[in-house]
Amino acid sequence: MNKNNIELNLGDFKKSNYMEIIELSSLKTCLFYSLVFAENAQKEEEAGNIKKAKILSLLAKICSVSIKPQSMNDPYSPMFKFKGKRTFLPDDLEIDEIIFLEKIIEECKDYRIQSKIADILWIIKKHRNIKYLEIALSAYKKFDLNTKISIEFAEALKAYERAIYLTLKVKKPIDDLLELVVESFEKLEFDKTANCKRMSSLLILFGKYITKEIFYKIVNKLEKFALIFIENQDFSIANDYLMSAREWYHKFQHDDEDKEHELTVKIIQNLENLGDSKLYNLTASHFYNRAIWECHSIPAKYKGKFCIQNKLNNLYLKYTQSNQLGIAESSRIYSNIDISELIENNINKIKNKSINEAILALGTVVSLLNYNKIKLQFNKAKYMFPLCSTIIQKYYFNDGRMIASKEPFDAYIASEYKIHFELMVEGCIIPALEQFLIEHRVNREYLLDICKNSSIVLPNRVNIWTEGLYFGFEGEFFTSVHILIPQIEHLIRTFLKQNYVKTTILDEHGIESEKSINSLLKEEKLIELIGINLVEELKMLLINQIPYNLRNDISHGLVDDDTNNAGFIYLWWLCLRLVVVNSVWST
Repeated sequence: MNKNNIELNLGDFKKSNYMEIIELSSLKTCLFYSLVFAENAQKEEEAGNIKKAKILSLLAKICSVSIKPQSMNDPYSPMFKFKGKRTFLPDDLEIDEIIFLEKIIEECKDYRIQSKIADILWIIKKHRNIKYLEIALSAYKKFDLNTKISIEFAEALKAYERAIYLTLKVKKPIDDLLELVVESFEKLEFDKTANCKRMSSLLILFGKYITKEIFYKIVNKLEKFALIFIENQDFSIANDYLMSAREWYHKFQHDDEDKEHELTVKIIQNLENLGDSKLYNLTASHFYNRAIWECHSIPAKYKGKFCIQNKLNNLYLKYTQSNQLGIAESSRIYSNIDISELIENNINKIKNKSINEAILALGTVVSLLNYNKIKLQFNKAKYMFPLCSTIIQKYYFNDGRMIASKEPFDAYIASEYKIHFELMVEGCIIPALEQFLIEHRVNREYLLDICKNSSIVLPNRVNIWTEGLYFGFEGEFFTSVHILIPQIEHLIRTFLKQNYVKTTILDEHGIESEKSINSLLKEEKLIELIGINLVEELKMLLINQIPYNLRNDISHGLVDDDTNNAGFIYLWWLCLRLVVVNSVWST
């Protein structure tokens, strides 16, 4: 029998034993209902009870969707979404299923299921029926905001948020709903959760309906709980409560501005306490940085009253020190990868070759990273580790300053390139170069001849390129890149000009100036001409703050004797590659 052709009625629903099945759910939430309904639907289908199986399967789907409370037209999202596929959404309902839901809505004895069915019918029906909205609102008000079970509390919060939004949107009376939430808020006793703070965020949605009496009930409880958390040295949760109280003062009590800034001072102290308590220094610096920004948020007229300048001086000192110590901590983390085989292979690429064969082998000892392949790897990682794909990565200079904050994809790309550069330098370039110098002597005349015969070296730049490459063979990579970086910039500019790309900017006074290498490397035409792999490596080496930013650091004197020279060596090698591999521009 085709279960899709079976017509269901109210009697079938009453015989489905859905309430008994609910008792099997270890947690009383729609999500868990969905799991037990689906499991029982399968059992009933295997037993040949097609009607019961169809009803339970439908209830499983209805309960599976998660709610976006403040959406009028599309408030539901699927339980899972993966690679273009998803689980059930209300728009998937067939006409006969909608008719069946209309038959059972008022008979449904579980308010959680009833709220879902009523809200779905209110949303998907072409002509909205106010009856379904009223049933949904009535069911939402039955959720328990004082439950001690966190997952049930989270569902109750969303239910009331949905009820508040719908009530305000359709301009229905709000007083009884507000009274219910305030009553639940007053019943809350101190515990180690953030439930009180989360319920205060729910209450703030009532906006203009919050009276002064209710206002002080809320902020006094938030501050009271925050003080207990501070006494217990749980500064993180305490700060959540203080920030919530401050939000209330900011939103509802503009005539009590002093109180708002007093709370900010407490927040600053808590953030400093959090920084002081962290063993890992870069974590500590995160809290010091947040405290500094909170100091800056206090208006000038209050800074003296709260001694903010002294606090700032102390925080800046702690922030810098923790960053410096954090960088030192990070530098002690070493890789356990054995690259001895890689080193041996690259030495053998040079061994027993003529000088011309050896220098060509040296120039091609490393392959450029495949940028598109890295993008593909990141996209795969997003599906496997979705949380990691949301983390913002922060970077610090060796003096303790934070110099970059990158989105997940940019951070992933920068990390891949940094690993590539350093591994290739240690495992490929240096071993090959050392073997080359054991077997061959390189002088300026030899390099001059190579540069003259390279299609990428302009005739009036041969001597400069020769000097830059020569210092690399002498091990003076710092000197080498000082010479070669401007030549790379000139080379790119020349190449773009030859392909009719404008490389200058005309200002309002009619003065024409050359674009910086930052702008040149971002020209879309350049990717077409030299390939995205080379463009991205040049960006990572020369202009991106992470991993190297060599042009900026060298130009502004930010490198010193302790600067990691892997970037210098790789850039020198890349210039050698450009010279010896004449076909590089056609890749």
